[in-house]
Amino acid sequence: MSRLTGLISCNYRLNELQNLVVSRPVASVPFGGRYRLLDFTMSSMVNSGIRSVGVITPPNNRSILDHLGAGKEWALDRKSGGLFIMPGAHRALLPRNNKFSLKDIRMNIEFLENETADVIVVSACNYVYNMDFSDMLKQHMEQGSDVTLLCKAYRTQALNQLQQAKQNLVVVDEEKRVWGMLAPEAMKDEHMEQQSFFESDFREDLRIFCDIFLISRRLLLHMARAYEDAEYADIMDVIGENIRQLKVGCYMYDGYIEPVYSLDNYFDLNMALLDTRITGELFTADRPVKTKIKDNPPARFSGEGRAIRSLLSSGCQIHGRVENSILSREVKVEPGAVIRNSIIMQKCIIGSYAVLDHVILDKMGNINSGTVLNGQRDALIVQGKAAVI
Repeated sequence: MSRLTGLISCNYRLNELQNLVVSRPVASVPFGGRYRLLDFTMSSMVNSGIRSVGVITPPNNRSILDHLGAGKEWALDRKSGGLFIMPGAHRALLPRNNKFSLKDIRMNIEFLENETADVIVVSACNYVYNMDFSDMLKQHMEQGSDVTLLCKAYRTQALNQLQQAKQNLVVVDEEKRVWGMLAPEAMKDEHMEQQSFFESDFREDLRIFCDIFLISRRLLLHMARAYEDAEYADIMDVIGENIRQLKVGCYMYDGYIEPVYSLDNYFDLNMALLDTRITGELFTADRPVKTKIKDNPPARFSGEGRAIRSLLSSGCQIHGRVENSILSREVKVEPGAVIRNSIIMQKCIIGSYAVLDHVILDKMGNINSGTVLNGQRDALIVQGKAAVI
């Protein structure tokens, strides 16, 4: 897809993930046992035929650099195009937590100037999805849009979730042209007098913006230069200010796409991978989600080791019992240990006769023998890197 270049914004905070982002950016947060959140966006772009991808990284980018390397796993170690790792503005100097900061674009404007693609697909890095951008690009070109927003259907029951995820509602006119973007609370206030508006389960004229959009390369360059003095401007702010002058389209995506925005939501999305309907949609043979390769042996079970409705990664040693849980690479579960409803990240050791329920344990954690950690769905126990308990 030579007419499309990828640009992934990773230079923003997601403090709601608490311990999981103390020493790593959100793009590097482990997901599903063997992946990082960034893998889903990277893989979607590469599987769509995009051969040039820029990744705007935060100052604490070591884990991103280590994970991506030269882009070999995504076939981006190329002489023409390939993977471009770019620095972002230091967030301590910015009063707002912009996902698509124009300052980040200005700092790396040479990337856009040297590209030949007509259109840039810009994406955040905290979404779990696996899509082909070809149809979105086709609609963008056929409609002659300056910008096309990726959206999914809005249901009124999801209003609280939208507020937590900080996702905007997109309003379109009769010709399916976007004429407004509003936060959920603003939309509710505006239509409060129209009770029938919220009694409906489904609104065809409202959509959720999923922090992914197509934009003309020339327009993005013009924005970066025209708003040079706007130190803290976000691309979406500029689009919103000029929405009457721009032709902004809306592409409705009906596949699986969910944002990671809180610890509870992160836990739920991981647990959703135990549903074969969801894994069947996310992980397909023709559109693999690619990640950094680790040469580990398969998971190994002793005579007493058991795993029920769980995902186990390579290199795990299971001598105890694992139920309804997700284990990353090289996790060791010693004899008599029981893990239920938990997410255990790589190289953790669960001591003999320890019991874990509703726990998120970051990498290299060590749970001593006989320890009992009983969390609940609404009161998860979360331990940071290299915790010893």
